[in-house]
Amino acid sequence: MPHITIYPISPSIPHLPRNGDDPGKICNDDHRSWLDARQENSVLYASFGSYVTMSHSQLEEIAMALRDSGVQLFWVGRDKADSLQQQVGGDNGLVVPWCEQLKPLRVELCAGGRVSWVATARFPYWMADGHIVADEWKIGINLRGQRGEDGIVSRAAIRAAVIKLMDLDDSESQEMRRRAAKLHAASRGAIQEGGSSHRSLNSLVNDLAQGRLNGAGTCQ
Repeated sequence: MPHITIYPISPSIPHLPRNGDDPGKICNDDHRSWLDARQENSVLYASFGSYVTMSHSQLEEIAMALRDSGVQLFWVGRDKADSLQQQVGGDNGLVVPWCEQLKPLRVELCAGGRVSWVATARFPYWMADGHIVADEWKIGINLRGQRGEDGIVSRAAIRAAVIKLMDLDDSESQEMRRRAAKLHAASRGAIQEGGSSHRSLNSLVNDLAQGRLNGAGTCQ
């Protein structure tokens, strides 16, 4: 039986500010000014990643749902930012082409909720993420089961989920936020000096330096 060594080092990408940087500072002053004008825990951060695309019909349903929900919205819309801004409209929504994701999420008023979307089966890791977030961690709402025959989730279903997620008086929303805060604290603790991820990473580096991972049958 080969010896298998596993080094659990995630999470491993905290936002580490450069010397002299404010760790919560957002580079774009307009973005920061817009966020500063909102109440604490009132903003929904929406992003679908840097590479994933979705159908025009689904994007339209999402935009209309977010507009009709009436929530405060900070949306990274990439190349569709201008058209999405027109659809969302008003003072409730700010749609930007790009933003360094970790910085707005560090602002206290953000709900800390990221809208993730399973567009098609071409992105199975999103399905896994949705299952973990909604069913295992219980800090989100998975709408995959509400897709119609055409594979589209309706604006009504999206709107209802967004309103529930952002309702500070809703008991399920409160519980999701409590769990999210607990996971946040655990993740931050893991990457601090002496934390589990920090210790595992040190063990990996030490074993590599000592040549302990060069033997046949060893997997890291």
